[in-house]
This record gives sequence, C-alpha cells and structure tokens, in this order.
Amino acid sequence: MPELQTHHLVPFAPDLMFKVVADIEAYPQFVSETVEVITTRMAIRYKIFMEHYTSRVTLDRAALAIDVAQTQGPFHFLINTWRFEPVGEGTKIHFYLNYELRSRSMNLLMGPLFQKLFKNFESAFEKRAAALYSA
Repeated sequence: MPELQTHHLVPFAPDLMFKVVADIEAYPQFVSETVEVITTRMAIRYKIFMEHYTSRVTLDRAALAIDVAQTQGPFHFLINTWRFEPVGEGTKIHFYLNYELRSRSMNLLMGPLFQKLFKNFESAFEKRAAALYSA
C-alpha cells in the first residue's frame, strides 16, 4: 500500500503555514491538478480522471496539527496528517499520506500519478504561503 511522507523546511512561521493548510475553502485558489472537526468535499483531478471524496478534518491549533480521514469516496482508506514544527525563523512541515483505492486496477493506475500529485500538492501550499506572507 502506498505511503508518502516528507519533511522539509519553509521560510514561514508554523502558525502561518498552519493557516494556509487549514484554509480548506481557499484550496481551489492555489491547489492545482487539490480541535475543530469539519467535513469537506474534495476532488482529485488528473486529465480526464476525476473522483470526489468526503473527509473529516480535525484542526488542532494548539498542537499545530491537522488530521484528515476519508469518510466517503473512492478510497478504501485515506489518511493524511500535517504537523508544523518551528525551526529558526521558518517551519519544518511534516506531511504524511497513506491511501488505498477501492479498485485494485485504480491502485495500479494511480500509484505513479499520486507520486506526481503529491509533489505538486506539497509545493502548492508553500507557494500560497509566499503569496500571502512574503513582503
């Protein structure tokens, strides 16, 4: 089962990066190719492929943590977590994604695609923070 994880530094404070990732309603503005508990409906798009899913998103501002789990959609399971760690003047972002699509053939097709989408998704948040918070 595919697992994706990254740790990287960005030049923005943890609370600012948390705000960018927690602002789910703004995702369509900057994500291309997409303890409060909220429910959100998202889409995965790639060329002619598009699937919608619903997730439960838990925002823990004090811990600078965001946890996401699918509640309905094409995944057998979908889990991702965000953690924001202060490092100097910036933030080390810990992002974890683990998923399995319900369809075995879709898993085979989507595996390589998810690697590409993962990289685009990751950089989209950093670009959004730069647009919002850079002088």
